[in-house]
Amino acid sequence: MTMATSIAGGTFYTSAEAATYLGITESLVCRYCRLGRIEGQKAGRDWIIRKSALDKFNRIPREAGNPAFKAQSR
Repeated sequence: MTMATSIAGGTFYTSAEAATYLGITESLVCRYCRLGRIEGQKAGRDWIIRKSALDKFNRIPREAGNPAFKAQSR
């Protein structure tokens, strides 16, 4: 169960909570934040991410699996 934090500006998740919310690993959430694919703010060693940014990311269709591995098998 995720424990999002709600404040006046909206609902926020840590990278671990966001990973649970999205159904992906925490390291992948951090990577997507570093790459700018998920909007987030670095807070110490963690990322703080708005729920609206997670919902926006979740609407983008993504193919399952590792694209690098798929390219090697062709």
